[in-house]
Amino acid sequence: MINFIKTPAYETRPKGKKIFNYLNLLGLQLIDPPPKKSAGLIIKADLVLYSPARRVREGVNLKTKNKFEILALKEITFNLKKMVTEEELSKYGSSIVRARFKKAFIKDKLPVKRTILLKEAKEIINRCLAEPSKTEIAIISHSFRLKIIEAFIKTNGQLAQNPELIHNFLKDEEKTYEFGQGFSVSNKTLKLKFNS
Repeated sequence: MINFIKTPAYETRPKGKKIFNYLNLLGLQLIDPPPKKSAGLIIKADLVLYSPARRVREGVNLKTKNKFEILALKEITFNLKKMVTEEELSKYGSSIVRARFKKAFIKDKLPVKRTILLKEAKEIINRCLAEPSKTEIAIISHSFRLKIIEAFIKTNGQLAQNPELIHNFLKDEEKTYEFGQGFSVSNKTLKLKFNS
């Protein structure tokens, strides 16, 4: 089984800071906050592929017998201030961020080109496919990155030709995943979809 897991919990609304500016810096990856709980996420897997972000490095228990590898699993860079205004965020919350992120993804207006994001998704899939079929794999990353990987897998790669398929996986009014949660795919399913 391959488990795709959202990062351990971290502060998204720190006291004493202007939330809009904080979230913008976070989206631009100019700040790297720690997890709320050090080594709080215990992963049971043979192989753990994870984001280099501090909240992952320090939030996952790296003292287990798992094999760990850092991969290109950091959050997708985006400029919040170019997507929404402070007033819009205050009025509509995260739903408008998700809506505008999808729009930018579809129109290929994110700071990282869509072809690069999908190439990275395929590289992660190929890394999983390189393991024996009984290997338990955990992949720890960030909401938007995981949603693109999920959409790419579940559309058999068709997301590359039809980026509007992202609407089926990233909903405006639904939280992406809870911290420490995500989605799973069997090794067999992944091989059937991408090993042909």
